[in-house]
Amino acid sequence: MFQQPKHALIQIDTILAPNCAIPHCCQSLKNIQNGEGSFKVVVSISSLRTRSDKKPITITEPLEPRNIGTIKAIQPPSLSTEDIEDWGINIESDDEDEDPIFERNIEENFCPVERSSGFTQQPSDILPSRILADVFHEIDKVCRTISKKHTLCRKFATAFSDTLLVPDENDKKAVSEILEKKNTNFNKMQSKSPAWLWKRVRRYIPEKGILELVLTEFFKSWGHIKCSVTGQKLFSAETWKKTQGVLHDVRKGWLSDPGSISVYIKEGMDKDGLQLYHCICGTNSVEGAIHNPIRRSFASLNASPELADALIADFCHRHKTDTGSFHKAGVRYAGHYDPWLDHEISKLRADISWTVSPIVSSSRLLQDTDPLDFAPTRERFGIAAIPPMTRISNEFFAHPNTNLQVDFTSNKLWLSKLIGKQKDNYAFLAFAQQTKYAVIPLHTVDEFNLFHSAVSPGGEYASAHGLPNFDQMVQWWSEKANGKTIFYKLREHLTAHYKTWSEHRQEKQTMLASQPQRQPHEK
Repeated sequence: MFQQPKHALIQIDTILAPNCAIPHCCQSLKNIQNGEGSFKVVVSISSLRTRSDKKPITITEPLEPRNIGTIKAIQPPSLSTEDIEDWGINIESDDEDEDPIFERNIEENFCPVERSSGFTQQPSDILPSRILADVFHEIDKVCRTISKKHTLCRKFATAFSDTLLVPDENDKKAVSEILEKKNTNFNKMQSKSPAWLWKRVRRYIPEKGILELVLTEFFKSWGHIKCSVTGQKLFSAETWKKTQGVLHDVRKGWLSDPGSISVYIKEGMDKDGLQLYHCICGTNSVEGAIHNPIRRSFASLNASPELADALIADFCHRHKTDTGSFHKAGVRYAGHYDPWLDHEISKLRADISWTVSPIVSSSRLLQDTDPLDFAPTRERFGIAAIPPMTRISNEFFAHPNTNLQVDFTSNKLWLSKLIGKQKDNYAFLAFAQQTKYAVIPLHTVDEFNLFHSAVSPGGEYASAHGLPNFDQMVQWWSEKANGKTIFYKLREHLTAHYKTWSEHRQEKQTMLASQPQRQPHEK
């Protein structure tokens, strides 16, 4: 019975993907080439394709012009006597969102600025800066300096947000038409269900020239308002200082939306025919979708550094698979999280002459290329290795095992396991950091005693005025390290502990100095 060959010897003259791994050789094309111009290699026949001489045409989706609505510096509400009496009826209410009087006055009281009637901002390739500040932190930078006892503290935060974020005029019009059919309006929905509203209405931060004018007038309008209860002004000296910091960021272009990058991704349509959007700016998705689940995972788990590193890597892999499927293809991922299994199956399937095309899993259909066909990146995630220059300057010895790369081509990635030594937390840290001993903060009794003897009066690094020379101290500390009770330290470790040590020392001195005054009261 004649059996078709599965492999072929080919000659490669030009490499377009140097990191592509050849399974038969268990190496990447770059390593196989070894500096030569042309070379030969054994590959699977099923992997051979005829390449067209025509260059592929890349069609980029043009950015939509941003139809920014009315830009206004929202001023404090001007309430009449009747409004104040009506407002006092619900003065005990904790629902700060439902405030029709304030919403109405926001619409009536604003300071018009140049081009305040709304304009269309065309996409631009000019980036004033590659730094993008987070809107929440810019608002919080100012609001945290305002006294919570001021009666307009929360109203100012709402007005600040509405001044910065301007709704898209087209989205607002489309949503308003749907809300009118449901006997409600845009302002009521903004108070009742802001999350529903901003899922369907894009909001933009105007260009820096206009934004600086608006915020300058906004801060002047609110800053000098006195509280009717305490009599204090809304802005303190520290608040005015923070507002200048916000205006500085605006002038640098750090706060405005980039003209050549869309900050919204379309996610589909709702039952009313309204477009749904996902905003990619800000850090809420990171803190809510990443930090909180990680905290919950480790809340009751006394995990070793190795297990913690593995759990975070597993979480990141699953999270990226889920979000990648949703944002790229618009579908929620419903498959498994072992891509190396699909990789192996595809390699075996490719060597079979099929009379009927086999069924391919949905996860494979979403990929243009198989990531496991390429050599692993040299970038290190999780516990990072100490940079060589830092290791030399601190006189850390290198780890004897310098191979940090995972062998993806060995087809045994799913067989990886932990070391299993529960009581040895330092071996994995030293291996991951690529140092002879682990680089960790002070935590053992011997380390505390060594530090105390070094910085106390008469010690090798005692300083009567100022701080000890920590750059020399880390080198001296490295000579004392033994990997059992004393470990390597960075300058930051010693500096942080010196602050704690100084505070504890001053506390003891205060107790000794006040001992005569405390004696009559002590029993």
